[in-house]
Amino acid sequence: MSTLNNQFKDKVFCRLFGSAEYKENLLSLFNALNDTDYDNPDDLMINTIEDAIFMGIKNDVSCILDSYMELFEEQSTVNPNAPIRGLIYFGKLYENYIDILNMNRYGTRLLKLPTPRYFVLYLGTTERPDKEIMRLSDAFIHKDERTGYEWIATVLNINTGHNKKLLEACRVLNEYSLFVDCARKHLRSIPKQRDLQCDDLKYRELRKQAMIEAVDECIGKGILRDFLIKNKAEVVSMYLTEWNEEAAREVWRQESFEDGKVEGKIEGKIEEREEINELFQCLIRDNRMEDLKRAVKDKKFQDSLLTEYGIGTHDNSNKERL
Repeated sequence: MSTLNNQFKDKVFCRLFGSAEYKENLLSLFNALNDTDYDNPDDLMINTIEDAIFMGIKNDVSCILDSYMELFEEQSTVNPNAPIRGLIYFGKLYENYIDILNMNRYGTRLLKLPTPRYFVLYLGTTERPDKEIMRLSDAFIHKDERTGYEWIATVLNINTGHNKKLLEACRVLNEYSLFVDCARKHLRSIPKQRDLQCDDLKYRELRKQAMIEAVDECIGKGILRDFLIKNKAEVVSMYLTEWNEEAAREVWRQESFEDGKVEGKIEGKIEEREEINELFQCLIRDNRMEDLKRAVKDKKFQDSLLTEYGIGTHDNSNKERL
């Protein structure tokens, strides 16, 4: 079957598993995750959505095989909203599928659709279990078991020492995990820029050299050897971009905390956001939709409602309504 798009994003995971050139890697990943033994990469149809970053999804590869539609996403942090993001992503996938096959969604005949499966492959540094099941229903304001509506994301830890059976079943996934670990070690061996007292250009060169050394080490050890030899320059550039995105927030927070300037502000913003979410849930529960609309735009009115419901630091006798 043909691929729905011939371009891939500037992410190592997407290049390694989501391009037509390396379809055999995607087939191996599919087999390992589903305990299957398909042997023809050409039976795969890659249908990854381009520019899915607006959904909060970056390192994504999706495909269809034997009437299964699957999304594989590599993440360095575990997001509890993965089921929501996956649901939105699959909605777009199904919309594309129906349009491409010219299916009549308004007809009287039941449309037959590929069965969905959503896997999040975790490669972060925080310790996580081998497997986690995240459910969309955990986000529902009202728990309604009568309808039985559910959507899940299966989160699998693919760091070294976890899910050995899976990594043994997919050699490329195992080597990708080893590559990420090696790259992190080399990049983290560089002191902080302010400790080195060097300019941005010099610091970028240091990180680039560390990444080149990581790639060379992996090639020497036979880790993704052919892929890294062929795509060395691109991989260095792509992974440094990914590293910058992943590390920027962590570095900013750590340095800010050390300076003692913004920790209170960050915590305050988090607490404020939680209070607003709680208020909106209360207004929805009490069917005060007009007040909800006004509270979104009117900060003073929002504060008065917080006081009315006794949320956070806003004291009020109505607090028992919660």
